Amino acid sequence: MTAQRGSVLLARGPQNVYYKRTVVPTDKQVPFGSGGVALDRMAIRIGYLAQLGHESVEHTERVFHSETHIQFTTIEGFERQVERDMEAQAEGIRALIQNLEGVGLSTPTCGCGLCQRSMTGGKRRRPRYRQ
Repeated sequence: MTAQRGSVLLARGPQNVYYKRTVVPTDKQVPFGSGGVALDRMAIRIGYLAQLGHESVEHTERVFHSETHIQFTTIEGFERQVERDMEAQAEGIRALIQNLEGVGLSTPTCGCGLCQRSMTGGKRRRPRYRQ
């Protein structure tokens, strides 16, 4: 994505993000939007997280989208393996978040108390505020 005339660089990264304010009249319809630009939003998010955490895109991609092949003979064995694999992925995501916190980024919260709990493995944490 390239900057358009009058746009402001909002965030530099794997794919720079630009902001442009457009004012349209409220009393009529006008064409608006970009024509046919397809963005892989997940790939862009992964790229930003990788860059922020000083990790490779490949490593960060594996954290969120790992593949597991499970061989099982019983439903209980399948469920145990799925639980172990999901916990391993959750631990990888927690490690990534701790790494991001180590470079100065805080975990987001909406104030409901659930966000931080889910991101820290069930432990509730106090919000950190920066000045």
